[in-house]
Formats: sequence, C-alpha cells, structure tokens
Amino acid sequence: MGNMDDQDKDNQRIMDNPVKTGVFFCTCGHMMDDYFDIKALMDYAGRACGVACVGQNRSLCTKSGLEWLTARISVCGCDRIVIAGCSPHQHELSFMKVLEDAGLNRYFLTIANIREGCAWVCRDKADCMPKARQILSSAIRRVAVAKPVEKVQKKMIPSTLVIGAGLSGIQMALELHRMGIEPVLVEKQPQISKRNPLLSTCIQGAQGMQGMQGAQGSQCTRGGDGTWDTRGAQGMADEEIFASKVKELGDKKIEILTSSEVTQVSGGPGAFRVTLDSKGQEKTLEVGSIVVSTGSRAGDGPFTAPGQGVTPLRPSHRIVGLSRMREMITAERRTLEQILVTADKRTKYVCFILGEGKQGKGKGQSQDQSQGTFTKTATIMALNEAIALKKQFKAEVMIAARDITVCGTEMESLYRQARQTGILFFRSPSDSHPQVSVEKGVISVRVYDPALGAGAALGSVSGSSPVSGSALASSSASASGPVSGSGTGLVSGSASTLVSASASGNGSSNGGQEGDCGRPVNICADLLVFEDEILPAEGTESLHTALKVNLNKGGFYQEENIHLKPNLSNRKGVFLAGACHGKEDIYETLNDVRSVAMAVYSTLSGASAIPGGCVIPGYLETERKVVIDTEKCALCLTCIRTCPHRAIEIGEVAAGQKWGAKVIPEACQGCGICAGECPAKAIEMIHYSDNQIFSELTFEG
Repeated sequence: MGNMDDQDKDNQRIMDNPVKTGVFFCTCGHMMDDYFDIKALMDYAGRACGVACVGQNRSLCTKSGLEWLTARISVCGCDRIVIAGCSPHQHELSFMKVLEDAGLNRYFLTIANIREGCAWVCRDKADCMPKARQILSSAIRRVAVAKPVEKVQKKMIPSTLVIGAGLSGIQMALELHRMGIEPVLVEKQPQISKRNPLLSTCIQGAQGMQGMQGAQGSQCTRGGDGTWDTRGAQGMADEEIFASKVKELGDKKIEILTSSEVTQVSGGPGAFRVTLDSKGQEKTLEVGSIVVSTGSRAGDGPFTAPGQGVTPLRPSHRIVGLSRMREMITAERRTLEQILVTADKRTKYVCFILGEGKQGKGKGQSQDQSQGTFTKTATIMALNEAIALKKQFKAEVMIAARDITVCGTEMESLYRQARQTGILFFRSPSDSHPQVSVEKGVISVRVYDPALGAGAALGSVSGSSPVSGSALASSSASASGPVSGSGTGLVSGSASTLVSASASGNGSSNGGQEGDCGRPVNICADLLVFEDEILPAEGTESLHTALKVNLNKGGFYQEENIHLKPNLSNRKGVFLAGACHGKEDIYETLNDVRSVAMAVYSTLSGASAIPGGCVIPGYLETERKVVIDTEKCALCLTCIRTCPHRAIEIGEVAAGQKWGAKVIPEACQGCGICAGECPAKAIEMIHYSDNQIFSELTFEG
C-alpha cells in the first residue's frame, strides 16, 4: 500500500475541486424490488458526499436504457458515474462506451454490484439493505478519487522477425510476405536445411501435403508401396517441396540471415529492438513482431525400456529410433538389406515398441505424461515404416504399444491397411511393459497381450502366423516362418523359432495375474525400433532467455493459454509456430502458421488493445495504466524480475533525465504485480490505486 500522505493529497485535491457524481440504479426489471427498498437506497446515495444526481431505470443495459443514461449524464453535468446493478463482467464495457460518448474518461466509472454481491447471497431482505449501503458507499468514495487513464497510440513497424528457417519458418515468411508484411528470416545454421525429419514424416493425408505444395500443383497420392511417406515417389516429394519453398524465398527477395542468433530483445509489440550475432558481428533490427519457429529435434538415445533394467540400450545398426529407421528405408537401403536379407533365407522379424522407449521424462513430467505427449507422431511414423518394411523387404513386423493413436486425416485407413498387410499389434497393459534383453547379439522382447487371457486356448499353429494363439487370428496376419506353439507354452529350441506364445505367465510383471495382463509373447527380433524422444531445438534455453518468454516443463515454449491463446507467448508481440511448442505433423504445423500469420497481420495492420476501442490503420491503441515515480525508483530491478509480460525496462525516462524503470504500455496487461512488489512504492496502478482501495475500506454508515 502507498503511504497516507498520498491519500491526504488526493483527498485535498477532491475538496478543492469537488466532483459531481451521478448514481444510477438498474432494477433488472422488477427483480431488485424483491430484495431491496430501492427508494431508500436512492435517498441514502443522494445524501453521500459529492453526489449530484440519482436515477433509476428498469433495464439500464438495454439500448433505450443506455440512451437514457447518456441523457441524464448530460443534463446533470456529472463527471463521475456509479452504476448500481449487476456484475461488472456483464455490461461494464457498454457503460464505459457511454462515458466516452459523453466526453468523460472511461475509468471515471465504478460498478456497485448489489445483485450478485448482495441480493443473490442474502436470504433475508433485512440483511440486504446494510450490505447494499456499504457496497454503494464504497463505490461512491472510490470513483471520487479516480484518475483518468491516458490512451496511447503506437505506430507499428510493418515487419516481422521469423526465428528458424525450417519448414514452418519458411512457410511463415511466405505467408507474411503475401499479406504485405516484410519478413526477416533468421537461421543459426550456415545454410537452410530441413532440420526435423519427423515433421515431414508425419503427413496427415493429402490435405497436409497439398498445403505445403501450394503453387506446385502436384497431387498427394499414395506411394507405390501404399504408404503416405516412404521411399517411393512420395518419399522424395517433401524434399522437392522444401527446395521449391527455399527457391520461392529467393524469388520474392525475402531477407535471410544465416549463421545468426538472437542475443537480446527489448521494446514491445510494434517496436521491438532485436540484437543479432550475425557471423561474428553485432546487428540490430527493428521489427513490429517476432515469430519463433525453431522446431524440435529427435533424441539420439540411449533408449530406456522398462523391462531391461537400469542399463540403457545403446543405438546400433539393429537398435534404432523411428527417425533413423526412416533414413535407412529411404536413403540407406543397402544397410537395411544387410540386416533383413541374409544367406539363410529365413523370415526376418522387426519389432516396434511405442510409448516405452523414451530417453527420459520431461522436466516435471510423470512417466505417463511423457508417454502420452507424442504418441500420435510415433504412430504415424511407425505405421508408414512398418508397411514399407513389410512390402519392400518382406519382413514380418510387430508393433507393441499401449495405445494406437490415429486421429487425423487418412490415418484410420492407414492403420487398417497395416492390419490387412499382416502387421501384428500387441496392446501392452499399463502395468506390464515390454521387456527387452540383449544377450550375445540376440534381441529378445517379451510383451503381454490382454487378448491372450487366461481363458484363451492356444492351439498349435504352423506356417500360418509368426505368433501362435487364437486371439491373434484377428490381426489378419500371414507369415511363412516355421513357428509353432502349444497350450503348455513349450517352445521349440531350434534357431528358426523366432516368436513364441507362453501360457504359463511365470514372467508376468504383475505376479502371474494372467487375467489382467494376458499371456506373455516372446519375440526374437532381428531389428528393434524404439519411439524417438522429441526434444526442443538446440539453443532453446539461450533463445528463451533473450526473448524473455516462458518454457513449459518439457523445455518447449509455453503458450499464454493453450485453449484461448495457443500461439501467443507470455510476452505480447512474440508468437509461437510449429513444433517449437509441441505441434508436430505438417497438417498441424500449417494450421499453426496460418493462425499466427493472421494474428501478426491483425496486430501490425492496426488494432486496439482496449476492449471496445477504435482501430486506426497502422497503429496499436492501448492505455497507460501504470506509472512509475522515478524520484522514488531505486533501480532495485524488482519490477523487472516480477513482471510476467516483460513490460518494464530500464532506461532514460526522458531525454537528459535520470535512468529508471519505465513501462512499455503496448506490452503491459495491467495485472498490478509490479505495483504490489515494488519495495519503494514507486509504481502506481492508475485505475486501481492505493487511494481507491483505502477509500473503499472507509465506510460511513
């Protein structure tokens, strides 16, 4: 709280220049009459200090009621207004508009909430009147010491800094250029490259690819092997599209700064000052907004599977991640053939484990949270790669996962195609993780399938399925391997027996409760594929420090509100696009890019941060809700550290004056944290000052 000297000065100013307050009651039809003696309340308000006019209307929030209010303000010459009625959340903006039309500052208004705050919580009418008088008195005293809040109009710089020249960054620059906004593309690498192999892999059907192709006009159809994105014609399409987009950047003469990193950002929306380290030299840019599109990256191991103990599995030519598997299918076929095509001519087995092979948990995440974060991407990649391995290399493929997420365009049909192709799926129980062991070069995987419960009879199957058991017949699998099993769980000891189903359940992780987790299935895999852990892009920590934006528990950029503002950071004017905050596949990335591009255009082309404010082309209209007394400011930097919106900076308050903290009105949200934390009481919220709070606490019955 401020000191009493400030309050005394404001009270003296009011006594020297008395205000004329108008108090107007809204009875919400006849509802208020059931709770209050409105005439007695009006008499009470009329006797209050500074009240010049008292009125009543049955529906003050309607068009006719607002017109009546405008006329009464003009006739009475009021310069402060109190509305006694419902919650300010209902119609406060409408009443503020009336004040502005009457030539008054919109903050010369106070709402006395006698409906929700009094009538609806008091059962007895006798209890309503004392509380209503107290609320009314507090509102009259508060509005009497109200100060005007100044409007500020800031000229917007029509340019945007796009950080990261990946797929999303390039598409963002092209979208902004099309809208007439000058983009500046910054890339830390010496040249532009498609840094994230996961992004192009996760194609959500034809619509996603057509969005990236744009003017290319080529249609997105299935490749020769039936997948959406493997080695065939479709496997190279994304590379060609990426190259065409890079060429389009040059054709449109969009500025690209390679070997450059952001080191410092100051200012606010409409006028950011960005310092870059560009090829060893310092470069300063002034832009109106900033878009972060740094993407993500796949972890490179080691992989930790729950069943193999504390020793992690090191990546090798037979234990790989999904992204590495894709590289082998598309560009290193010889390496893959050496594993899957051997002289013994036997069938080769590939096992995918999804949701279990994470490198670790994100910061502050539980194991379940980390497993559910990227299941969709892993599913799309695994299905594509499994079909390719089945069709191109004649391998038998098994996928073990807690769940298969196929929410997306054409993904359900892709899953069905995988089933029809003969790929086996094992749904791992939540309490029975796949167990992996590697001994003398032999990769053994034990999974549990609830479909093979205690009551499932395992009959001998030969030459028809790589896994024995009646419950697996629904997978429509066919294989040519000499595999056999029996109801007793005995497995042939020959080298050709690669997969077996056990009925004993002795290795069950839940103490042998087969009815809960199903029978164990043992797989001897030639190739083991784990789900990649998706990590923030390199340099995210240093960049978030320079931008002064928040990161989430997983190390990705944090949205301001994941439901209402999914593309905005906590710093106004800094936007997030693509995989840098968790979006992964091309379809979602394109939606992200379009959404951010429209938000940037809306901001830079002219906007108002004031609810109900006017829009001036090329200007941002906002309010100066916070003022700092530089004489009291001790430069302790408390406000800098506590402001969640990075709306305060240190500098010369005016040319030639002392240095101190100053507020950036365009970035300020008016939350009041700085005013509450300032130890010198040098910061004041104009529309919620200490004097107003003291006035409300003083009740004159």
